Amino acid sequence: MIIVPGTLFVDSHQREGKAVKSSWLECSIGRFNVKYLHLNSLQDGQYKGFFTIAQIIQGCYDYNGKYYFEVEAILNEIAFTYPTNSLTDVPSLVKEKRVEKTSDNKEPLGKNKNTLLEEDAPDDEDLFGSLWPLKDQVKLDTTYDRSRIRAQCERLKQLGYLHNAEEQVWYKAV
Repeated sequence: MIIVPGTLFVDSHQREGKAVKSSWLECSIGRFNVKYLHLNSLQDGQYKGFFTIAQIIQGCYDYNGKYYFEVEAILNEIAFTYPTNSLTDVPSLVKEKRVEKTSDNKEPLGKNKNTLLEEDAPDDEDLFGSLWPLKDQVKLDTTYDRSRIRAQCERLKQLGYLHNAEEQVWYKAV
């Protein structure tokens, strides 16, 4: 294992009709495509920090009859750093973002937010398992498979939670 400082870039796009997240790490030893278990919990953007690389491998895939080879880094851990603005006061940050979100009112006709949350409650219990009922801070269980973690992240966004990438915790917006 090796720990390197660098920048992680995360991007979402459509591939063959599916939403796909891709990421790459730029650091002092090179540029790598990234394999990381919690990639789906990160939002699009750039993340500076220290990255624990467990393994560097050669990956390949074919597309339209051609083979593409790339260097991949398998990450174990990420420790984010924010040199210009630290996230020491997370609740105030969450409040500021919530004000921006509530400015556009796009609720379905005939339904308010409370009825939407009540209708999906039984599914949420199955989706979140031992984390249900959700608290103001939610740390997802990483032992679940990627599709379940992806579904949990999408549901948390719908419920008004915001993700703090530095702590890997979801906070309920107030």
